[in-house]
Amino acid sequence: MEVSVFFAPLQGLTDHEFRLTYESVFGGVKEYFTPFMRVESGVIRKSDLRELNFVQKEAKTTPQILPKNSLEAAILVEQIYAAGCRRVDINMGCPFVKVVQGVRGAGILPYPEKVADVLSVTEKFPEITFSLKMRSGLESSTDLWSLIPIINKVNLRHVTLHARTAKEGYDGEPDKKVFARFLSECSHPVVYNGNILSFQGVKKLQEDFPLLSGVMIGRGLLAHPDLLHPEWNCTERKARCVDFYERIYDAYARKFSGEMQILKHMQEFWTYFMPDADKKLKKKLKKTQSLFAFEGYAQRILEEYNYS
Repeated sequence: MEVSVFFAPLQGLTDHEFRLTYESVFGGVKEYFTPFMRVESGVIRKSDLRELNFVQKEAKTTPQILPKNSLEAAILVEQIYAAGCRRVDINMGCPFVKVVQGVRGAGILPYPEKVADVLSVTEKFPEITFSLKMRSGLESSTDLWSLIPIINKVNLRHVTLHARTAKEGYDGEPDKKVFARFLSECSHPVVYNGNILSFQGVKKLQEDFPLLSGVMIGRGLLAHPDLLHPEWNCTERKARCVDFYERIYDAYARKFSGEMQILKHMQEFWTYFMPDADKKLKKKLKKTQSLFAFEGYAQRILEEYNYS
């Protein structure tokens, strides 16, 4: 594949265990990103520190941070640097209400002075290579155009644009006209993010945007982890997907202490995995309170699924 593929993070799902398993079974991804790390009460969260202990062992993984100002950004980058990591991705794209209300993620986009303040961290840490992930705006893509001069002045290895506003969430389609204009005006390499659900979709983006530097896929790879391998036949796809699922299950069975913790996490995994599988079986799988029953439903789905 000519274009680089980046794996978008999903909070609570694409953790260390997931990333290692995906890379081992499927591969094809140039770079993974951690779910966002953030500051609480002036310090980095303990859960994020634990994640950093793993990230320094993952050559392809970059920590992603969610700061609201340059002080928070500096606290996070200092911890990341201390952990031995030399790449950081800055999140200005998260559309979740609580994040936006805290003027983080996409909530910062209507305020050019705040965006500039956060991005000033790139000058304070020349040893770190930075990238930026963003939405086209909070409620309107007009936010984006006032930010381009600020972004162009900063040293970034690439900018990932999800051409939807935070208000749009994941509804509808990303605005390709907005993306095309951003691609033409941004001085950095640009990565496309949003609604990439098939290998054909990746190829179409390459055709539409010859200057594209990469694509970032999240939900598409969770739904169809074999998406990047159109050369595989049905037998190979089934073998890989079953192996992937069993390894994920085993990893979380070791990670979590009780059956209900394992069950709830794996039910969340199935919210995205194989969305076109048998609806009745998936409904039973996601509603059961029995881990034993869950295992039975999962095995039936994996066995009966159409891998073509």
